[in-house]
Amino acid sequence: MDEAVHHADLIPVLYKCILIFGISGLIVPLFNRLHISPILGFLLCGVLISPNLLNPAENNFGFLNNILFVKEENIALLGELGVLALLFMIGLELSFEKLAEMKKYIFGLGMSQIVGTGIVITIIAFLFENELETAIVIGVGFALSSTAIVMQLLKDYGLNRKAIGKISFSILLMQDLAVVPILIMIGKFSSAGEEATTPLLVLSSLGLAVLVIGTIYVVGRRVLQPTLHKIIGTKKTEWLASFSLFILCVVAIVTQAVGLSAALGAFLAGLLIAETEFRQKVEHILEPLKSILLGIFFISIGMMVNIYEIMNYPLLLVGSMFGIICIKAACIYPCCRIFGIKHQPAQNISLILCQPGEFTLMIISTSLAAGILPREDGQFFLLVCVLGMFVAPVVFRFLPSAKKEAD
Repeated sequence: MDEAVHHADLIPVLYKCILIFGISGLIVPLFNRLHISPILGFLLCGVLISPNLLNPAENNFGFLNNILFVKEENIALLGELGVLALLFMIGLELSFEKLAEMKKYIFGLGMSQIVGTGIVITIIAFLFENELETAIVIGVGFALSSTAIVMQLLKDYGLNRKAIGKISFSILLMQDLAVVPILIMIGKFSSAGEEATTPLLVLSSLGLAVLVIGTIYVVGRRVLQPTLHKIIGTKKTEWLASFSLFILCVVAIVTQAVGLSAALGAFLAGLLIAETEFRQKVEHILEPLKSILLGIFFISIGMMVNIYEIMNYPLLLVGSMFGIICIKAACIYPCCRIFGIKHQPAQNISLILCQPGEFTLMIISTSLAAGILPREDGQFFLLVCVLGMFVAPVVFRFLPSAKKEAD
């Protein structure tokens, strides 16, 4: 009896696996043959299987109900693992020395882009009769771009190792670091009467973040290489994969616990493995897993699109989405020029990073939960963000100078 119940619990999971792996192994390759971006394929599939499109409570599709309808929160959790895998693989391709060479773009250009874009969008949001705190949250949220989408597209076009790819990643890395003070700011907005303690809170949080990153760096460099040699060796690849995933999980948990993002922890874990001689082997082993999990992330973004909500005010939504994209591109371009980047690469980078990102979604959701954003406005901006991420592959596809450089 217990065994029957166990199998009954397993069957719904297998149904969902049929859907996810069917999309990854059949439908997306078909899109690719039609010269449609795989990311766009995953996003479109997410829209088609979304509970927002067909309500299982109102539509009886028999056994297909078990396959077609996936809870957004479940697939979003798997999608977040995809982002961790992506940042880990990015870290594997870099090193601390290479990162130090990029500090001008990370801390200079990256910070300038966040501040400049955030101020412009904040002013515009305030002029549309939003409260100042609401406008600031909208401004800093939409100043961020999508690491997952941009890095995957750069890889697809062969630009991740070229100059515009490295500069784009430098800006994205600074955006990931900026999430910490942004979340602290949202906490301040949601708790009146704590203004006096806020500067101290910010400084202590940032100091703790620096201490943790420094500790991870020192311990990792001193311990990781000898551990890999003595315990694992070079022959058993499955042990190497398991240990690498163990390091990823531990560092991600530590960074999340001190207020940094788990994605940043995954990136640091990748950097630590990159300092060892096992870098290429780990990259080769985990690449398929990263691709599958990242595909699930894009599906989860597509599932957030509510077609019926778009139909309620299509012009306002589409206009807001393209407005955000144009404003971001217009702000990023002069920042690139100030830091000595030539016209064509600056133009490419401004278009590559003009979409909102996954941290935008997180900031809007956090602000909704904190009561800073009214619920109706919050849902509207979430949809604007998702649509902006949705069109990113299309914008990239019509970027002739980037395609020419990739060739």
